[in-house]
Amino acid sequence: MKAGIWGAGNLGPALAYRLATTSFVSELSWTNQTYAKIVPKIIDIEQGLAFAPTCHAVHGYPQECIREMLTDLDVLVLTLGKRVLPGMTRADVYAQNAAIFRGTVVPALRDGFKGIVLAISNPVDLIARLLYREAHLEKQRVLGLGTIVETARLRASLGSYLSPQRPARDVWAYAVGTHDANFIPVVMPGPALGDTTSESELADLVSLAKGEVARAADRVKTEDGSSVHPVVEGVVQVLEAIAFDRRSIITVSVLDPATPDELFYSAPCCVGQSGIVMRHA
Repeated sequence: MKAGIWGAGNLGPALAYRLATTSFVSELSWTNQTYAKIVPKIIDIEQGLAFAPTCHAVHGYPQECIREMLTDLDVLVLTLGKRVLPGMTRADVYAQNAAIFRGTVVPALRDGFKGIVLAISNPVDLIARLLYREAHLEKQRVLGLGTIVETARLRASLGSYLSPQRPARDVWAYAVGTHDANFIPVVMPGPALGDTTSESELADLVSLAKGEVARAADRVKTEDGSSVHPVVEGVVQVLEAIAFDRRSIITVSVLDPATPDELFYSAPCCVGQSGIVMRHA
């Protein structure tokens, strides 16, 4: 897979280093408004390619050369934009980020980009909707990171409360809806949650876990930004599903065709080589 990153805030560099070590990225391309910011990091990654399983090249592009970078990318991950500062909500940065995207990303993608776009810039639901409507991309090729991180946190929280404790990967639960504290937890009872867990006990556990997820973002925030690791791993999960056509069920933010305003929100989706193969909602 040829993967591209646009942006170099907190997430861009962490994602670049991580993608270079995966088993499915063959070439990595990276651009940023301030090109000088990413040059030393690109050199650093290149010097470690002897340890990379499959990545054999890392390319850097000044933002004015973005169309050259987009020519043969399979997936483009968008991390650029203003970050959410303490005391702000994701919605507070939409106007600024929409202006940035309309001035740079939308014109570049509208020029005939054929790959898949994954937006992790805030607020992801609205940014994904903007890209779909204004860059004129096919609906199955526009994804927002959605509630992937909330789903991971929900599973981790539930697993920690079960006795005996369950690994998060074995807990069948999804955070559905909006990328904020108003998401809806969907939990599937079964052996992973314990055969003796009653309906009322499960409801209490889910309520407790949802509260923890809602507080999680604030708990990990620092003056330099917010959560990085689960976001990066969430991106890896999506790209891996695309690269290997895994048809994995992931809670990405996608278009709801039933809404007259063409809204995007998170639902369990089958993700494969073509992007969204099926939306389960």
